[in-house]
Amino acid sequence: MPIINVRNSVATGASVNPLSGSQYEYLPFNALVEIGVTANVNLVLATVSSGSDILMEEGPVTLGTADVFPKYPDEYTLQDVAAAGDRLKVNIRNTNAGTAVIMTSVRITPI
Repeated sequence: MPIINVRNSVATGASVNPLSGSQYEYLPFNALVEIGVTANVNLVLATVSSGSDILMEEGPVTLGTADVFPKYPDEYTLQDVAAAGDRLKVNIRNTNAGTAVIMTSVRITPI
């Protein structure tokens, strides 16, 4: 079961896609995908999709501790069954007045 853990530091008004360039950005097999995103400040928004499924549209992420990845299963708030070839996309936008530390974790279980 692959796990992707990504830490991003996002400046005010900036956006990032933490899965961009990952080996699993495009799934090589059918899978159950579980996603957790936390930020150390409030006002951080995420749009999350799995293939054509929109899992979260510009919604607030879970407030967490800087440099601590989301805890499984409590902070893995999104899940989907995805087909081989589907693109996993997590777009994060920081609307806070300060820089945010974003911790993204994705668990991929082949099915």
